[in-house]
Amino acid sequence: MRTFGSFIGLALLLAVLVGCYLLFRYIGGIFAALDPRDGTLAAIASVVALVCAVIVAEGIKSLGHSNGGVPVDRRVALYARILPLAADRLTRPVSHDVELPSLESQLVLCAGTRVVAAYMTLRRCGQRDDAARSALRALVVAMRLDLGRNDTLQNVDETIAALLARGEPAAAAS
Repeated sequence: MRTFGSFIGLALLLAVLVGCYLLFRYIGGIFAALDPRDGTLAAIASVVALVCAVIVAEGIKSLGHSNGGVPVDRRVALYARILPLAADRLTRPVSHDVELPSLESQLVLCAGTRVVAAYMTLRRCGQRDDAARSALRALVVAMRLDLGRNDTLQNVDETIAALLARGEPAAAAS
């Protein structure tokens, strides 16, 4: 079975190489009216231009239009307002905050699907629960990914502890 897979892989590689050769010959045929040196240069330049166009198109595609083109600053402001309220769910009983339904509807409309899923998981968790801390951690990571931060946050637990500590004095005062 392993030999068969290797054979298929080599056949596909050969097909791609033959296709590239035929493409180069076709493009070279277009420029056949030129002398051989100029025709070869023109064919190579057209292939390079085509590859550059593909690279630019992929770059434009990956600029952040994956979530409907919502501006990053709007998502940052929304996440900055909803994250402390989400952290408060772990330190206080669930309150009926007037602002929360509006923020949740904005979250559903503006955030990426991973952020919405992580927030809904957090809402289903209980208070002061290990699952809730894990869900809050997943929400922070999903928000960072949605904002284009592909690097891993090394101190997620410290960040969550700071969010929870921010809510403790208010919980103790009430």
